[in-house]
Amino acid sequence: MLAHNDSSDPALVYANAAALKLWQRRWAQMVGMPSRLTAPEKERRERAQALGNARQQDAYQGYSGIRIDSQGHRFVINNARIWTLWDLNGQRCGQAATFASWHWL
Repeated sequence: MLAHNDSSDPALVYANAAALKLWQRRWAQMVGMPSRLTAPEKERRERAQALGNARQQDAYQGYSGIRIDSQGHRFVINNARIWTLWDLNGQRCGQAATFASWHWL
């Protein structure tokens, strides 16, 4: 699971142990990093569209896309779920995503 804040260039605010292992980063390297950097540059438009869809609907199920680890290795995530995060005042504060299926390219 990953989560990013709700800014003009969202930064990761959370990554669980499985995400840290998959992206081959430590907590201090992952958290604070612009979340767009989890995907290769050529795949970022598709990623942004999925995040936009999730934002409009507050959730999106079934997203698949290519990601890239810290060493430049590419992998595909399958059937990801993306949802909106809300603060205590009912304001959007970010998005989270989870997936259980992935494979190396």
